[in-house]
Amino acid sequence: MLIRVADSFKHFFALHGGAGTIMEVLRARKPLVVVINTALMGNHQVELAGALEERGHLLSTTPSGLVAALGAD
Repeated sequence: MLIRVADSFKHFFALHGGAGTIMEVLRARKPLVVVINTALMGNHQVELAGALEERGHLLSTTPSGLVAALGAD
């Protein structure tokens, strides 16, 4: 799916999982890392980011997993 993130995401956007923001960055065809707000109830961010990650459009993670997700650990 996604190549090693540290190599392929040298210039990328990292943002929260709001649908409007995600779509704006994807329309601009920029690499995207979505950091999901795990404190939300009924967390739609998990569903949206997960579905788009499965299709190879972005990388999703949580705040605590960001460093590892970027391959910088």
